[in-house]
Amino acid sequence: MFSRLLEVARDRAGTAMIEFAFVLPLLVIVLLGVLQFGIFFYDYVSVEYAAQTGERTFLANRPLTGENYTPYTSTINAIQGATSLQLSELTITLSVNGTTCASDTSCGTALTTAYSALSPQTASVEVSYTCLTLLPVGWVPGNVCPGGVLTSTITQRVD
Repeated sequence: MFSRLLEVARDRAGTAMIEFAFVLPLLVIVLLGVLQFGIFFYDYVSVEYAAQTGERTFLANRPLTGENYTPYTSTINAIQGATSLQLSELTITLSVNGTTCASDTSCGTALTTAYSALSPQTASVEVSYTCLTLLPVGWVPGNVCPGGVLTSTITQRVD
């Protein structure tokens, strides 16, 4: 009987499967974490690039006397063309000297006024995007995507 117990104790059949069953959840979590980081990084770079493109377009479309520019429409189109993110998840806010503008007329007037002002005034473009999370929010470390939204704001002086 004792020899049979020793024989069973020395039998290693199935050990690898049991070890794999213990390690598999950890490997899946690490794989999802790497994938999640890649998604966050791609989204962050896309949002940042879209905001930079929008700011350049916004300032370049400042109406000059007698010319017909469309700063709001051109900026929105440039931002949407600069990213491959879901457009329905993008939130775009344009403002001049802290005042939000939402049409070609209001943005054009605000840019012209800011340009002709004696003190330097700023124009800013804010692009926000809802984050995609594969892991539960509590598992995502740090402040990677605070509040579930990635935001990039670019502010430049109007001149």
